[in-house]
Amino acid sequence: MIDLDAYAGQNWTIVPVSRPTRLRPPVITAGPHHVPGDVAEVDLTPAAELDVPYPSNQLWQLTLTGVVFCDVQGTSQSAWRYETVSFTPHFTPALEWAASWMGARSGGRNWLFELEQWAPHVTTATNFNRNVANNSGHGVDAWRPAPFRTETDAFGVQRQQLFAGVHADVVVRDTDAIIHRLAYHVTLVGRLTLHDVPPIT
Repeated sequence: MIDLDAYAGQNWTIVPVSRPTRLRPPVITAGPHHVPGDVAEVDLTPAAELDVPYPSNQLWQLTLTGVVFCDVQGTSQSAWRYETVSFTPHFTPALEWAASWMGARSGGRNWLFELEQWAPHVTTATNFNRNVANNSGHGVDAWRPAPFRTETDAFGVQRQQLFAGVHADVVVRDTDAIIHRLAYHVTLVGRLTLHDVPPIT
């Protein structure tokens, strides 16, 4: 795994997602397909000592785009080099903007993003091959969210699908071929969650 942390550029947008009225499914009282009916939305009431308005049920669509430096170079003229790279675009300002727009205060805590849906995409942006290209090649074979984080938020609720970045499987072939930069476009739908800052040890 190669961690990437230098960016040629980063962009974000975040917009609220309206919820359509959900139809109540038919209630089946017996058999293997028992359906107990619609489940009410759960709204969290902030603990009095936190004094923080908490928009627990509002969904947001967060879009992250940009270019990250990769610099993975080939090692052979006859075989592919396979590497998995990991990067986490800086999305905290988007969450802070959304919270501020609603009038929610963090109280010195951190905003994180719990996902319901995700659609990342990663591709090569800049490639280079010095001198003669001997069976040269480059590409991105696959991409996916990094393993989600699980943390308990400031209200004692365990959050299990916290966004933690993107993994991409890159390939390059030829000893003087290099993938300089990757371009990414990540669409996420989820909720803002508020977390205490870990103590410095």
